[in-house]
Amino acid sequence: MRLEVENMKHAYLLAGDTETALALAQKAAEDLLGRVELLSHPDFFYQKVEIFGIKDSQEVKRKTSTKPFLGEKKVFILETLALTIEAENALLKVMEEPPRGTHFL
Repeated sequence: MRLEVENMKHAYLLAGDTETALALAQKAAEDLLGRVELLSHPDFFYQKVEIFGIKDSQEVKRKTSTKPFLGEKKVFILETLALTIEAENALLKVMEEPPRGTHFL
C-alpha cells in the first residue's frame, strides 16, 4: 500500500502489523514534509503510548494550534493500542476539522 501525497486526506487509521503500519506512516510523513530527517523536523510529531489518554489528547491539540515552523504542513504519527473515551472526545473536533495542512496517521 502507498499513500499518494497529492491526494492525502487529513487523517488515516492504519491497523494491523505495527511495523508495516509505522513504516507506511513514516514514508507518508517524509513525503508530506519533503523527504527530510523526521526526528529533527519541527513540524513532525511522533508519540507512542500503550493507552492514549486525555493528557495526550490535550498535548496534541496544543501542538495543532500553532502554525508550522517550516513549510505549510504538520504531521502527527500517533501509535497506540487504545484510546480512552475522554481522549477520543477531546480529539474529535481537531480530527474532524484540523487546521489547514495538518495530517494525522
